[in-house]
Amino acid sequence: MFSMLKLKIYFLHNFFPWILSSYINNKTSFFFQLLISNKNCKLQIKNYTLKINSITSNYKILLGLLKILRFSMLFEINKNGLINITFDNISFFKIDLNKLSITDQKLILLLDDAITYGLTVIPQENRSSYFLDNKCIFVNTQSSSTSNLDNEIIIETYNKVNFFLKYYKYPIIETFYNNIQEISTLTDFQNKIVFDMGASEGETALYFANRGADVYAVEIDERNFTIISEHVKINPHLSKSIHPIHAALCHDGEIEYYADPDHIMDSTLFGSRFDGYFNKPDKKKVKSYSVDGLRKLNNLKTIDFLKIDCKGGEFELTKTDLENVQNLKIEYLSLDPSHNVSNLVKLIKNSNFQIRLFNHEVDTRNSFKNSGNILATKTYFSASQTH
Repeated sequence: MFSMLKLKIYFLHNFFPWILSSYINNKTSFFFQLLISNKNCKLQIKNYTLKINSITSNYKILLGLLKILRFSMLFEINKNGLINITFDNISFFKIDLNKLSITDQKLILLLDDAITYGLTVIPQENRSSYFLDNKCIFVNTQSSSTSNLDNEIIIETYNKVNFFLKYYKYPIIETFYNNIQEISTLTDFQNKIVFDMGASEGETALYFANRGADVYAVEIDERNFTIISEHVKINPHLSKSIHPIHAALCHDGEIEYYADPDHIMDSTLFGSRFDGYFNKPDKKKVKSYSVDGLRKLNNLKTIDFLKIDCKGGEFELTKTDLENVQNLKIEYLSLDPSHNVSNLVKLIKNSNFQIRLFNHEVDTRNSFKNSGNILATKTYFSASQTH
């Protein structure tokens, strides 16, 4: 009961500033719908009524839609729910709210993230109309390879790495544009060994490969692992540098993990992450490797950069795992009573790393005791030594 009340307050707080826009014609009734139930809601945008089966499962899409409408220079919507929207009167984007395909949903999220982080989304055919720099992200139906046989819409980063729009997630932005994986002690990744533990859909693996690294991309989730392969296919120039591995970060052997059947929540080794969640997770089994076990399996002497984003799996690290690691970046998330961030920090420091903690999420309210990032190196040069 209390958790449901918290959810409703959360929705009201986040939707409030966007619902007040002049083109929302049922402000009061929509707020009452949020208070009473988050299912079978209706939102009237100009002369079109958008029907929402569940606010909970469509929260990000709906909030993103309201934000891009507010920030637009101009938008039109017809009685069938087809939106034509522009942010600069140069490029126009079409979104069909009536069908709201996966591609349309992902376009909404991409445009929303671009607004939030100061980027410009540019259709490939309008490229010549813009001042181009490293804040541009392109959308087109042609990739740099011939592997896009279904003519799917492709996202292309400023440095020519391709992703399918239908699989778009925020890590593309945080990796390629917000530089969350940067570490000052390792600027040249040419021929370096990178372990990407928690590779998701291949965003960071492609980022490091594009910088010249040899990347071992370890991903626990079966669907994500398949998507990594699809993304590698549309980046053939990087395919030899990426080694996808379907496995979990843990002990060497096999382990059970929890997966969201709707692919909204990230997979994890810890079922407690789904406590209070509207979906019951599927239980699956997968191979598991320790960092050092995977290093030995591939006959590697040193791991130049170890990136971990494993939704709790980072707490399985041991001192042996870190002996042959030179640089380290962990996005940690405490999901179990046994997960003690102070102990994780102590383990890293006792493994001869110098570290710093930082937060990268603009709207988080979590303490560093629960989530954050750890950047660590064994090859530290202070600012005074570099001048």
